[in-house]
Amino acid sequence: MTVLPNLSQISTLDLTSFREVSLLEVCLRKGDKLLLGCFYRSPNSSDDNNEELCDLLRNICGNSYSHICLMGDFNTPHINWDLHTTSQPEHSHESMFLQTVQDCFLYQHVDQPTRARGTNTPSILDLILTNEQNMVSDIEYHAPLGASDHKLLVFKYHCYCDRTNNKVKLYYKYNNGDYDGMRASLAGSEWLLIFEEIVNNLNMEDTWTNLKQKILELRDEFVPTATIGNNNKWRYEFPISQELRDLIKKKNTAYRSWNAHRYREDAEQFRLQYVRLRNQCQQSCRKAKRDHEKGIAEQSKNQPKLFWKYSKHKLKTRSGVAPLLGDPNNPNSLCHTDTGNSRFTRVWFTRF
Repeated sequence: MTVLPNLSQISTLDLTSFREVSLLEVCLRKGDKLLLGCFYRSPNSSDDNNEELCDLLRNICGNSYSHICLMGDFNTPHINWDLHTTSQPEHSHESMFLQTVQDCFLYQHVDQPTRARGTNTPSILDLILTNEQNMVSDIEYHAPLGASDHKLLVFKYHCYCDRTNNKVKLYYKYNNGDYDGMRASLAGSEWLLIFEEIVNNLNMEDTWTNLKQKILELRDEFVPTATIGNNNKWRYEFPISQELRDLIKKKNTAYRSWNAHRYREDAEQFRLQYVRLRNQCQQSCRKAKRDHEKGIAEQSKNQPKLFWKYSKHKLKTRSGVAPLLGDPNNPNSLCHTDTGNSRFTRVWFTRF
């Protein structure tokens, strides 16, 4: 596998004796981890090697990976991925592999044959497995490379990588803008006369472009800017009381004390104190989470948005909002304006 050099904290894993597999662990934001796996299972693979593959999938899904993407040539042509069935016997590799995928709650995204040769029946041999359904989108099936008889798959994988050379973001401080100076600048210039001439001589698109350019120039001149870095501060998943916050601080203090006295005679005393606070903290956090989820369940009938907000928060992928587009063959700002204008015109005349 080829990896960009600006991705941080990438490590190669060796979790099994299964042959011909490459595993990479990528650190994401907020402590999440992505496991990328590239597999190849030979059609003549032994039974032991097939079992190692199933054990590897269970081992991967049993670890605390927030994102999992496993891809490659698994050579399972007799599996119907639409129905999740196979025509092979119960103890065959394909039946065991399908059962393992279902036990691990993995999603298979390839829905078209990826290998066709001669008079052979086209089949799905190359798979893309993830632990969430919306992690993969826009799969493209291209012609094979070189003399290969497998299609080339190109797809988008949705996650949030942590890069080493993150760019600093620039934002405008509109609350501190010099709007009096902006008005004085406009009043002292002949821009109004120029704009009237533009309106009379140009079409709507060019008129809006000139107006937008002038607004951006004034913003850059009279609105101060500031920079912000990537401060991915960890946040709690549920409300935490001040009592629980103090208990977490005590636990962290006890751990530092135990670590400082680890090689002294009284190290056991500090360790027991830390273990006691750690267990109390763990029990209190679990109770607070249960109470929070119970409160959401009790209010879900009157406030369903609370339930959907919390359930979507648990997902690692987000479904985006489609662009405002009327004609797919003409994706410009004028088309967006006409589409919105047509919509609001119908609403206006319908109401009044």
